[in-house]
Amino acid sequence: MRFLNLPLLVWAVTTFGIASALPQDPLAVRSATASPTVKLHQGTVRGTIDTSYGLEQFFGIPYAKPPVGSLRFAKPQPLDSSSSQTLIDATRFGDICMQPPAPSPLYNMSENCLNLNVVRPKGTSAKDKLPVMVWIYGGAFLQGGTPSYNASELVQKSVEIGKPIVFVAISYRVGPFGFIGGSEVADSDGATSNAGLHDQRLALKWIRHNVAKFGGDKDKITLFGESAGAMSVALQNFANDGDNEGLWHAAIMDSGGIAPGPLLTPKHPTVEQSFKNLAAGVGCKSGSLLKCLRSANATAVQSVANALTAQAGGTFPIPGALAWLPLVDYEFITDYPSVNLPQGKLADIPVIQGNNLDEGPLFAQKQLNNSAQFEQWVRTAAVIYNTSYTEQALQKVFKLYPDIPEQGSPYYNAETSTCAGTTTNLTSRRYPPLASNQYKRSAAFFGDFTFQAHRRTYLKAATLGWKKNRDKVWSFEFQQNDKYANGTGSPLGAYHGSELKYFFVRPDGRVKDPVLQDKMPRAYISFVNYHNPTVLSGWDWPVYREGSKLLQLKGGNTTVIEDTYRKEAMEALTNEKSAKVFGF
Repeated sequence: MRFLNLPLLVWAVTTFGIASALPQDPLAVRSATASPTVKLHQGTVRGTIDTSYGLEQFFGIPYAKPPVGSLRFAKPQPLDSSSSQTLIDATRFGDICMQPPAPSPLYNMSENCLNLNVVRPKGTSAKDKLPVMVWIYGGAFLQGGTPSYNASELVQKSVEIGKPIVFVAISYRVGPFGFIGGSEVADSDGATSNAGLHDQRLALKWIRHNVAKFGGDKDKITLFGESAGAMSVALQNFANDGDNEGLWHAAIMDSGGIAPGPLLTPKHPTVEQSFKNLAAGVGCKSGSLLKCLRSANATAVQSVANALTAQAGGTFPIPGALAWLPLVDYEFITDYPSVNLPQGKLADIPVIQGNNLDEGPLFAQKQLNNSAQFEQWVRTAAVIYNTSYTEQALQKVFKLYPDIPEQGSPYYNAETSTCAGTTTNLTSRRYPPLASNQYKRSAAFFGDFTFQAHRRTYLKAATLGWKKNRDKVWSFEFQQNDKYANGTGSPLGAYHGSELKYFFVRPDGRVKDPVLQDKMPRAYISFVNYHNPTVLSGWDWPVYREGSKLLQLKGGNTTVIEDTYRKEAMEALTNEKSAKVFGF
């Protein structure tokens, strides 16, 4: 996810609960029963028992050395072995990584943040070999943390239906600490532009090495992510030319493909300037800027990064933000998706990948007052490389995302008994709570440019004729807009991230559809167990290769639909010539 300024990100978090519904204080759920312990190479981990859900929880387990000092901006380093007599207190959350302030009495924020959580059914032992779900959080690669996702109900559900799982949530560096670019970084042997992705990869190695001791099956691991987390999962599947080192065996991606919009390189002028601005902001003006940045106060680095991100006031590209994203470094991310995907350079594993109906409204631009401003916004936002095709590509985009409000997002969505409808005021140019002449148009473009188009390019590569798992790929569109007690839903429609409440404890004052509440977690638990979402859900959900069909997830109207909406428009973004313009 990208093109989101800091005030809007905070507004989205507080208004729509994108990073809310923290689990209870782990200390508050500890029972009188002896705390569970697990012996690892790094010591003995002591966790807690959650009697409310019948779970054992281990929080904040380190999986790498603290990335501080000379390890700031570097690839993560594995932990050294310790005596099993070393006690690791896993009864409280570990620190979240440096990011815009997110105060909470439940956790701290620091650079020493490379930790993970493990949740398992009470009484699980090493001999059980339960399937494992690994969660990677979203947050625009600017923020996020494992405490924001309470999977207690999901794990409890797996026990109730007789197919228990182990849930693991990993932490990784974000912002400039995780995704810094610049020539000096690119040319350094001791730094990387994709530290956050390397964090994820090392965490997955730790999981494969250790999860059996928690009762998990190291040979049945499924990745699960949403937004930047889904993009992370896609990027892990794409990295090293698709070599996932056998670390995971299936993947679920909600609202995310390989690219967070465009992909840039470490030496792209925008990224280079952001590196220099960050360095100047903390007083680094001569000599090795990278060395100086490594010695700078972490809070100061984060404060300058926040200011750079917020400078643009809602427009994009955002100064700074473009540098704090995964980059094509030609090492871990070996080339652009438009180059590698047609060659099938993608992990050959079972996949579920889908989107929400209204991905764009949460991030739509509210300062665009006419069509000319929309076109200028797209020019400055989307054009990463000027080629001979640039103007032709742009004119197609302007035509296929027209200045016709009823074709914008939130899209038409018929009401059902449990789903609020988007059926009135479709021609209005001012859509609450954000008002803009071009609001719905920018929402439609953003949703496709950042989310929907990348799903289609990923699925096309995942179902190539020679892929072993081409017939184990499923896709969906989440169209449910839960109702409040008064019968209304969100004015933003089935917005980005709104499906997460069906997997995590995330109350938002609206009532969940009872069928989706039962079957959506069943489908994902089924996929973790069988690499097939239909076994436990009972849904008639065709594989994607059979006619490019999606499962429409909507209360009172869950059905199969064609994946052909806005086909010409998205192809205008992703065709071979356009991909070179837009950095796809």
